[in-house]
Amino acid sequence: MRLRLSVQPGFAAVCCLLLALDASLPWLLLLTVAVHELGHLLALQCLGTDEAALELGLGGGVIDCAPLPPGALAITALAGPLANLLWAGLMFFPAPQAALLSLGTAAFNLLPVPPLDGGTALRAVAGPRAMAPAAVLAAGAMLALALALRPRLGLWPLLLCLWALCRAGLENRLVKRRRTG
Repeated sequence: MRLRLSVQPGFAAVCCLLLALDASLPWLLLLTVAVHELGHLLALQCLGTDEAALELGLGGGVIDCAPLPPGALAITALAGPLANLLWAGLMFFPAPQAALLSLGTAAFNLLPVPPLDGGTALRAVAGPRAMAPAAVLAAGAMLALALALRPRLGLWPLLLCLWALCRAGLENRLVKRRRTG
């Protein structure tokens, strides 16, 4: 499979911010994102996709490829979180912080909110109409959880919500590019 990679300035900015907060966190985050995106790419390769583009931005990674049938789209969407779960299992004893970050990434991406992987898989299997109630419930739960955890975890839960919005922006740009050719 031929892969095109682009890294947006926002991704580098987030890594620099994390580096200022904790020296090990950016490298663990990059590794977690890499494992996640490699899971998606491996699924695409197994499904016979010839070409894909990976864009790393403020909201994480977005993969662009030829349109996939619903089943293949669901498999590809779930392959990223599955890769994170496998990585967490491998890293649990040698690097528990990496394992927890990978577990958190998998859990977050499985939320049924587009453009997260859980939302993509649900949309692929159930169709766009079934997405609205699930997306609203998950988004509301995510915001409620972020506000409830704020006293204990500081701004991290709210930053995760911001991350989800940034990722939605990346996905919207990708959808517009597909429409315009």
